[in-house]
Amino acid sequence: MPSFTQLIFALRLGLLLGLAVLAGRPESCRAQSNPKTTAPAQAVGTAAEKTYAGSIAGKYPITMRLRKDGTALTGSYAYTRVGQDIRLDGTVQADGTFSLKEFDDKGQETGQFAGKIGPDGTVTGTWRKPGSDKTSSLALRETPAGAADAVAITEYRFSVKGPNDTEGEYAFPRVTGPAGHPALAKLNAQLTVKQLTGETEQEIRENFAACGCGLTATQYTVDYNRNGVLALSVAREWHGAYPSFSGERLVFSTRTGNRLSVGQLLRPAALPELARQCDKLLQARVQEARRAAAGNVEEAAWLDELVDGKTFTAAQLAGFTVTGEGITFYYPFGFPHAVLALQPDDAFSFTFDQLKPYLKPDGPLAAEIK
Repeated sequence: MPSFTQLIFALRLGLLLGLAVLAGRPESCRAQSNPKTTAPAQAVGTAAEKTYAGSIAGKYPITMRLRKDGTALTGSYAYTRVGQDIRLDGTVQADGTFSLKEFDDKGQETGQFAGKIGPDGTVTGTWRKPGSDKTSSLALRETPAGAADAVAITEYRFSVKGPNDTEGEYAFPRVTGPAGHPALAKLNAQLTVKQLTGETEQEIRENFAACGCGLTATQYTVDYNRNGVLALSVAREWHGAYPSFSGERLVFSTRTGNRLSVGQLLRPAALPELARQCDKLLQARVQEARRAAAGNVEEAAWLDELVDGKTFTAAQLAGFTVTGEGITFYYPFGFPHAVLALQPDDAFSFTFDQLKPYLKPDGPLAAEIK
């Protein structure tokens, strides 16, 4: 996958030449004359995994995933309004009777489920806090495979004519899915023109029509869309005294509509070690950049100043996207536009196989390593 810096330059080049951006990636969504729909890739998971939707106490909507392996019953559940997966571990009998304990990220037991999984796909039972006799009802129903996760991306785009035959081109993702999908409204509320650019569509149109400046282009790619995870990269081009570029990477749970942090995908205790691996690569790239600039005194001086003290810490793992191959982390070098060509590659990619020791075994991407 290209680095995000490359994506931004590709955006500029593609708009100037009237070409599609980033051809070749099956999950990329590119600006076209007609709206494009990007459907979710086929979900990866075990045949024994099933998804259930319903509520606790009749008023707290949840989604639960359960996997059977003999009498072992494991999985996770999440409150729709919160979106944080809670690990489940327990047993199930041949007649469907089960007991489950829930655990927080520190391994502390926080609740207990007991009930029965019916042959008709229903789950009935109770939930209670450890050590408490007070119970709340549990009522769930199995959802069709992928129905709780499946979303597709359609494109909303517009263009604006400016002075001197200039034209602004703007493309934005829109999320669609089955009727009644609980997360669609929440996802799309985070993907409005205003949310992604800081301006309303009307403001963009009026500004560009008046001066041909300001926000002149937007583009996006769909990096990943399966297993209940949607990852998008959004790039923006601005024109003032000179062109500038900005962008962001957005990773969502399509079950809840909430943003996913790296700590929800990877084991928090493993993040420092992963950051150390990234830092080793970072230092090697910095040295390579210094060697490449050694023949130009001015460039070498600029580079030395801009990379001085740069290290990759666990905090930098927050800038990431998920792809069909793994996870890519991005280092915020922050080089100014005038010397952006000197900036080392900012993308640090790891395959799912390489990330196997770090991925949460009950997290959203666990299916990628099973």
